[in-house]
Amino acid sequence: MDIEILKKDLHKIGYTNLSINDGSNEERFEQIKRKFKISETNKIIGFINDDLDDSIDSGVVITEDGLKWDGIVKTQINGKEIYKGFISFKELSSFNCSVKKKLIRLGVELENMDIKNGAYTDIELAFKFDAESEPDETELQKEMDKLKEVFTTLIKSIKNENSIPDEHNGELITAFIGDKDNARFYKKAFSKYSVNGVDKFAFVFSFGGLCFGVFNLFHRRLYKESLIWFLISILPIGLSGGILYIASAFAGAFVNPYLVYKKYKRTIIQCNSQGMTYEQKLETLKSVGGTNGFTTFLIGIVGLLIGIGLILLVIRSCFG
Repeated sequence: MDIEILKKDLHKIGYTNLSINDGSNEERFEQIKRKFKISETNKIIGFINDDLDDSIDSGVVITEDGLKWDGIVKTQINGKEIYKGFISFKELSSFNCSVKKKLIRLGVELENMDIKNGAYTDIELAFKFDAESEPDETELQKEMDKLKEVFTTLIKSIKNENSIPDEHNGELITAFIGDKDNARFYKKAFSKYSVNGVDKFAFVFSFGGLCFGVFNLFHRRLYKESLIWFLISILPIGLSGGILYIASAFAGAFVNPYLVYKKYKRTIIQCNSQGMTYEQKLETLKSVGGTNGFTTFLIGIVGLLIGIGLILLVIRSCFG
């Protein structure tokens, strides 16, 4: 990575809250180095500020080793809220970037495209913007575009020469699963099922598979598999074996995620055999994967009824 070229590329973007360490403000960057505990040998390239008053209390430091952040509001790593972190440029090179408006913040969503590499499946950094007055939508969109360009430039600063296999592609897996929160679990599971291009079974525990078994498979639109598993699961009843029934339930906890992976892999093979483009793969995975609409509706109704029941229980306990 050529630091000077990266500085020039970032400077051209003209993002308001990004300052470049070009030697004109050495005292400020010395303060940043102390505040964020950057080693003396590690050069600072720039700083993305999160405070509207231009302080250095929170933000992202761009160093020659990678990105280090502290105090960023509502930062999430792998779905867990945390306020500080670090990612190397080598890890960052396999991420995708998108920027969305979230109330009075701009959310930078970084998704790992290679689930086999790096400690993070996804990172979300939320930056403040001036919301005291009604923001001009055109200007706000320009700021969002510039912020995205900043992170896209950082991602591309080290060229990723390795092609990512489809079974390890985080974006494709998210498209197939249907939502980011559930995709985190399946990304970790899928990374264990494929080793050097060879599929293998691995013990990955699924709470949904344990508690809901056949329903969980049906919910994931694995209809043939759910029918077969239903026939298998009722055998222990005929054998009058409670232990066998429990064993069947626990088997579902480990087998269900693998069956989801196998459907994903079959879909990918079909897409590749038809010579689909990457965008066509994404659309196909979205249409084939996801969840059953009817079971999703039922889950929503059950959740609502449970919520109402809990509220009534609290009211009854308070007022007799």
